[in-house]
Amino acid sequence: MSSATKTFNIAGTKNFYAVIENPKLRVAFQKRQLANNQHEISGLGYLETEAAYRYGKDWLGELKEVIEDRINYVVDVLGNETKIKVMKPQGTYLIWLDFSAYDLTDDRLQELLKNEAKVILNRGLDFGEEGSLHARLNVAMPKSVLEEVCQCIVTTFATL
Repeated sequence: MSSATKTFNIAGTKNFYAVIENPKLRVAFQKRQLANNQHEISGLGYLETEAAYRYGKDWLGELKEVIEDRINYVVDVLGNETKIKVMKPQGTYLIWLDFSAYDLTDDRLQELLKNEAKVILNRGLDFGEEGSLHARLNVAMPKSVLEEVCQCIVTTFATL
């Protein structure tokens, strides 16, 4: 299964496709779709998916460059000005920040981010115990906003 919805920012079309080569699996999948009343597709979603794949290559290339620039910015700023370990992602605009170098609890980390830095990041523990002392930052935003977010984090954590 796949979809163009996240990559091309057309999630509102709620459109996906499945390539199932095994005939038995394909029939079972189609039966489940019918049972779930999911046998119809969105006409608009179909057209948007086709247009995205047919005409979106240049746009996607430019988007990847923008996202990579944002990621590198966060890696450089937080990596050079704080003890935060920035985990550079391989295929997403979501960056994990590791605050384990600080002597904090998860509750204190969230308190500092929210009340001192004035930023709301995804709490690492929401993704399991492995997320302890981590937060997730979405870099899909204007660079000026990302710069402000990073500066707020730096101001709060550079002196800890």
